Amino acid sequence: MLFTTNNIFRYKMSAFISAGQLYYAGPNAKEYLIIPFEGRILRASFSVNSIYIIDSNNNLWVYGRGFMRKLGTGNVHNIPPPTLIRPEIEFINVSDGGNFAVAIDINGNLWYSGQLTLKMKSDKFIQLTRDTIFIEVSCRYLRCVALDIDGNLYGCGFNSYFSMGSTMSHLDEFTMIKENTGFKTVSSGPLISVYVDNSGDVWATGPTSLATLGINADNGEF
Repeated sequence: MLFTTNNIFRYKMSAFISAGQLYYAGPNAKEYLIIPFEGRILRASFSVNSIYIIDSNNNLWVYGRGFMRKLGTGNVHNIPPPTLIRPEIEFINVSDGGNFAVAIDINGNLWYSGQLTLKMKSDKFIQLTRDTIFIEVSCRYLRCVALDIDGNLYGCGFNSYFSMGSTMSHLDEFTMIKENTGFKTVSSGPLISVYVDNSGDVWATGPTSLATLGINADNGEF
């Protein structure tokens, strides 16, 4: 499983999980290094400021800098690795958006910390949803997209470049953008969001001209 990110300062990082260990390479690393962690890693997400890890017991861990109060521990300062977040909750997915992070618990509820919108700010992981079962989430900069178990697509945050598939400039809370998409996974990037449906077809949303993909589409069109 490969995780890549390219933050606003153009620092490039990549990582992958193998045999329960997280291997990382960044601007100052000439080869992949193992991230120290006692336990088996199932999922991970990171930005230039932090790393979030979900272990085999569905515990959520974080370490890094307390930029924008995003670590979810109530501590705005740097913390040593690793620190357990909300030990009473079992998590299955997490996405680090840079200024914030969003996680999915074992019941499909969304949680967040940091600054997702002008109105949504928290220095601890707090629950966002209760009645919708989410299965996938992907965050980047000041926006986040998520899929529920029925394939409905939701978005929240600033819709720069129309990359969330909506023509609205911003969404102050998680709002359904498109029903019954058939999407099973999603990845949000700097300019576009990319989706894969149940048939294996790839979809994208973003600027009027998705030049990098050789596609011409209207703003907000899939």
